[in-house]
Amino acid sequence: MSWSAPSRNLESVEFAALRRAVETPFHRAHDELTAAYYDGWRHGRSAPWRGYDVQATPEQSRALFDELHGLIDCLRMLALDARNTATDDRDAKFAAVMAESGEGGRSRRERLRAHVSACRARGPDLEVG
Repeated sequence: MSWSAPSRNLESVEFAALRRAVETPFHRAHDELTAAYYDGWRHGRSAPWRGYDVQATPEQSRALFDELHGLIDCLRMLALDARNTATDDRDAKFAAVMAESGEGGRSRRERLRAHVSACRARGPDLEVG
């Protein structure tokens, strides 16, 4: 049995218009990575995905999957933020979410950027979109 991509509701969700405009390539990347992991890497089999593949141990494969999955989500949020910032019809609620202070007094935007930089410094790097 192979992994199947879920259907996604982008109509009745928060920030629907913004998400519809941005998320398709991120969903595709997520689905392709998830299929590579669940249909290949998890079983110790090769399933190349954007230059990444099964690792020496199941734990290393899972760690790589988790890191890449998190990186996709961070890049998605930053792409939503960039789109929201660039539009004349900004979503004030989304802008507030991205500006919220959190850990260390940094905004969510700053924390996401720092996470992407840290991933890239460790090795995983992606371009989605």
